Amino acid sequence: MPIHATTPADVRPMTAADAPMAAWLAATALEGVSEGAWRHLLKDSARRAWVAEVNGRVAALVAVAEAADVVEIEHLAVAPEARRRGIGTALVAHVLNAAAARGAAEVHLDVRRRNRAARDLYARLGFVEVGMRPRYYRAPPDDALLLTRRL
Repeated sequence: MPIHATTPADVRPMTAADAPMAAWLAATALEGVSEGAWRHLLKDSARRAWVAEVNGRVAALVAVAEAADVVEIEHLAVAPEARRRGIGTALVAHVLNAAAARGAAEVHLDVRRRNRAARDLYARLGFVEVGMRPRYYRAPPDDALLLTRRL
C-alpha cells in the first residue's frame, strides 16, 4: 500500500551538491554531520541517501547503510518549516520500498526517546521497539530507542 506525503515531495538520490543543505538539515535535527561527512557518505558503496524536494527546494533527507539483508536508517532530517507535512513519512516509505526491492529482511534505526513526533512516525510505518541504549545521545542527553521493521 503506497504512502503519500501531505505535501507533494519529489524524492531523488542525494548528490554532492546537496552536501551544504544536508549539513544544515542535520544540524536542525541535533546531529552534527559536516558537509565533508556527507560527501564521504555518498562515495561509500554500502550507503545510500535521498532528499525530498518541495517546490524545487530540499526539505528533507534520509541516509541508510546496507549490509546483507539489513538496512539501517542512519539519518533522517526534515527542515523545521516542512515538519508535520508527511515529508518524513514519504522518505521513510521510500527507504522501506527500496529495502524490500533489494531483498532486505529488516530495517533498523535508533531514535531519541524524547522525540515523540519521530517515534509516532515510525510506529505508523510499522516499526517496533526492540531495545534501548541509555544516555546514547550527548547533546542534549537522551536515551536511544532501537526500532525494527520487518519487511
